[in-house]
Formats: sequence, structure tokens, C-alpha cells
Amino acid sequence: MKKLQHPNAVIPVKSGKNIIDEATLDQVMTFIILYLLIILISTFLLSMMDVDLLTAFSGSAATLGNVGPGFNGVSSHGNFNNLPAFGKFVLTINMFLGRLEIFSVFYLISLFWSCR
Repeated sequence: MKKLQHPNAVIPVKSGKNIIDEATLDQVMTFIILYLLIILISTFLLSMMDVDLLTAFSGSAATLGNVGPGFNGVSSHGNFNNLPAFGKFVLTINMFLGRLEIFSVFYLISLFWSCR
């Protein structure tokens, strides 16, 4: 609201009484964008394998967040058994990224890639 009232004002982002610096805000925004991008890419890959959109999206979100069952085909009444083999592989990568944290995995991949 303050930014709407004063469009040229410089308003710092605060957490409690602490001001959050720009580098931290950039890292948080990068993490959120990567998280959503991974969910969208894995949802797209699963939907290309004739998995319905609700199952693809909820399975992608559930595996990346390591939160358990999703909706529809991957709900608590079903399981991931009805997904194609490559779909299970995509969701396994999601679980790996979600469990080890996205930045850590990308950092390890960049270290491995730079050694070549």
C-alpha cells in the first residue's frame, strides 16, 4: 500500500525489526522461481506421457515438496504404480531435488561440470 501511495519511495523489506538486504531477497526470489519452474517442467513432462493434469501437477508438487500423496491418481487411495517408467524417473528426480535442496544439487552439478 505504501508503494501505491508513494511510487518513488524507497521502502526496505523488513522481517520484524530487521531489514532484509537485496542479496537475500534475490536468493529467495531465485529459489521460488526455480521451485515453480521445476514443478511446471515435471508437470509438463508427465502430461506429455498421457497422465492427467491434476495427477501430473499434484504428483510433481508432492514429490518436490516431499509431502506425501497428491490428488487423483497419486492420492492416498492410489499410488504411483500406474505412472509410466519415465514418469517415475521424473518424480524421483523431484524427490532428490526436494530432499537435498535445489541450490545444493545445482551447486554440486556445477562443481562436477566445471571439473570436466
